[in-house]
Amino acid sequence: MNPLPRWRIAAGCLVLAGLVFFLVLFTPIYIRNLELQNFVGGITHRVENQAKSEAVLRSQVLERAHQMKLPVTEDNVHVVHSGEELRIDVRYVVRVTLPSTSTSTPAQEAARVTALSTVSSPLEHVDNGWSRRLHERIDAGA
Repeated sequence: MNPLPRWRIAAGCLVLAGLVFFLVLFTPIYIRNLELQNFVGGITHRVENQAKSEAVLRSQVLERAHQMKLPVTEDNVHVVHSGEELRIDVRYVVRVTLPSTSTSTPAQEAARVTALSTVSSPLEHVDNGWSRRLHERIDAGA
């Protein structure tokens, strides 16, 4: 059995280093988004929130998102009361700057909490032709 050539070992290490780099770069965004999902899910599950106005619920979500340093604006939070159901949709874009390029991570369609609340999670993509096609695929699936 022949040992692996050095260039293959070097290429494997380079790929592994790249994966670790992106993991370190995007993990905090996903963790903060998961915390926001849990917060919004909690809001929709509490009975006392059914009677609250959309503006009050929106301000609670915005306050929490700003505490977590997520770029959520008032236009990104959609609160819908329909009968006994409460639905909160949060869609936002996190801008991530790489050393040589810029990447957008639009929060799209992440988790549907049982009480019909939705908080979207970041989905990484490079802002180029693939970006447009990715958005088309996401919009078509929604």
